[in-house]
Amino acid sequence: MNKIKTTLKWAIMTLVILMISFDTIKAQDDVLQEKFYRAYVQNSKTMWTLLIDELRSQYDAAQNDMQLLYLLTKAQIGIVNASMADRDKPTYKKYIKDIDDNTKRLIESDVAWSDAYVLRSRMYSAKMAFHPMRSMFLGPKSDKAIENALKHGPENPEAWMVEGGSKFFTPAMFGGDIEEAIQAYSKAIELFKEARGGVKSNPEYLEACAWLGQAYVKNDKYQEAVNVYNEALDQEPDFGWIKYVLLPEAKAKL
Repeated sequence: MNKIKTTLKWAIMTLVILMISFDTIKAQDDVLQEKFYRAYVQNSKTMWTLLIDELRSQYDAAQNDMQLLYLLTKAQIGIVNASMADRDKPTYKKYIKDIDDNTKRLIESDVAWSDAYVLRSRMYSAKMAFHPMRSMFLGPKSDKAIENALKHGPENPEAWMVEGGSKFFTPAMFGGDIEEAIQAYSKAIELFKEARGGVKSNPEYLEACAWLGQAYVKNDKYQEAVNVYNEALDQEPDFGWIKYVLLPEAKAKL
């Protein structure tokens, strides 16, 4: 009897320790997610830099933790995207090779990792933004990455978001289609809402709303654009790109 009690005691203690550990990990994940979110909403290269430094330090200490490498690469893409607004080519050059190398490593570690292909596609998009003349060469590479992202993650909202971006930016003669872009962005938003974490502190959800609204505008559906912009602002009232730029532009066309 005493042996059973002792065994039960240690089992309960182990379970409590595991629960505390899981709560600690979740709290750490929530803090990290909030850092990604704030860096995106504020479009702050300073915040992205601090996040990159933090994640690089963790990755170096962990030695080949692919999840940390994924997060580091995602933050690097974040700062490259933030550098597009002011055409900050030095920042782009500082990170783009690391992003290229990292996405290759992520895919090599797991050829069925949908999110890794999403990052690869985003990298090609950044390269095309800074080197438009290379789009004919880079576009098919991005499309292939998107194809793999959807193949391995048909319910991955970020895969649908980059699919929307491909249809939005590609000229119609090369396969672009605004209606298909709207469908893909709408699918991404639907999947973000259905995901376990929902849309709270989710920068990709806000980004999908921003691009869906622009696709609506491009298709002369201005009220639909206003509606989706307001939906994003309900979630994040301080999202300046929509609040001060995209929403006023759409309202002016009504």
